[in-house]
Amino acid sequence: MTQDVGLIGDVVGSRTSPDRAELQRRLVASLATVSDRSGGQLAMTLGDEFQGRYPDLEAAISASLLLHLSLLGVARLRIGIGRGALAVEDAAASPFGQDGPVWWRAREAVELLASAGDRGWTQVNTGTEWDELINAYLRMRDEVVSGFDQTDALICLGLLAGMTQKALASEVGLNQSSVSRRVNSHGLAALVTTAELRVGPLGDPDE
Repeated sequence: MTQDVGLIGDVVGSRTSPDRAELQRRLVASLATVSDRSGGQLAMTLGDEFQGRYPDLEAAISASLLLHLSLLGVARLRIGIGRGALAVEDAAASPFGQDGPVWWRAREAVELLASAGDRGWTQVNTGTEWDELINAYLRMRDEVVSGFDQTDALICLGLLAGMTQKALASEVGLNQSSVSRRVNSHGLAALVTTAELRVGPLGDPDE
């Protein structure tokens, strides 16, 4: 059975935002940018919730990182990633009209994050024994990102896009040595390296 990967996310505390219209605008812009970079199809659903489908788990995990970085200082996201069968799909109703274990697991992951309060930004639910290990990595990854300022986030986004430190220095208005210091002392180098995570075959939990 073919295994799809679904991503569901929402904004933490969006109801208390002083400018919800601007928050929504920034979120929609970020979804469009990350969709282009990650090869997914991210779209708003209801309220401050969004979802997207990805060809594999690695692509969805990469998209979650790009989303967190692109909205750092603007909004904190909760993102659940599920892997499983897509039982129902109505293309005319996209992004609605879909059902199956892939979305049930993504929803369960988001709800688990919500019940955990401030602990964790991203959760994976594949229905396999790999979940504990993958989620341990995600917890550490997101903990590193939580210590970034917006300049760190911009530099990290640039590095993930293949930009050089010299080009990034000009982009963020710093000298190259300052960019290098941030990359090496703020955890950016390690994050970019581990962002190339490859999970390998997980098996099929629905068979």
